[in-house]
Amino acid sequence: MDIGNAVLSRWPIAARHAARLPAPDADDEGRLALHARVQTPEHQISFFTTQLASPIHASAARCRQVRALAGFVAAHRGGTAFPAVVTGDFNAWPDSEEIRLFGGYKTAPAVPGQVLLDAWEHADPAAPSATWDASNPYVAPGFDPSVRVDYIHVGPPGPAGIGHVRSIRRTGDGPVDDVWPSDHAAVIADLATQPVLRQ
Repeated sequence: MDIGNAVLSRWPIAARHAARLPAPDADDEGRLALHARVQTPEHQISFFTTQLASPIHASAARCRQVRALAGFVAAHRGGTAFPAVVTGDFNAWPDSEEIRLFGGYKTAPAVPGQVLLDAWEHADPAAPSATWDASNPYVAPGFDPSVRVDYIHVGPPGPAGIGHVRSIRRTGDGPVDDVWPSDHAAVIADLATQPVLRQ
């Protein structure tokens, strides 16, 4: 069975692309990277989403996948002043090799010159960050530690700060009427759509 991804937008999608990611050894789940060029009232935004290999031991496979993902982003991010936005379940801890490689600012980037910043760097340091949370009854049976594995990455801001992260937080991180929405919490970021005028 293939893994499915989707991009939902309130604004028109002007273009879209998909790329199959390299599979872990002997386990091709059909994981993809998706790109949607979203036509917002202010800008076109190159928006990407993915889900990487999930086994905890699969860091090497995820490194191959983020190299492919970074190349896919490089091929489709241009043509707009707004920075690329890359979201997804990376199934990797924030200090992992694959996350550092993808971001390209804590080690050499997967694509020379391409930097994709972890938007959570703008979060309140006291804010709960785990998106894979042991308090979630879908997670608890595995006895896994609570950790952040879901990300929003954003390229460096455009002219006058367009696309910079104004805020970021978790959501869907608790039950509604005793029902949890997912085994993962979601991440929401507010990005600036207007230039910032500083004196």
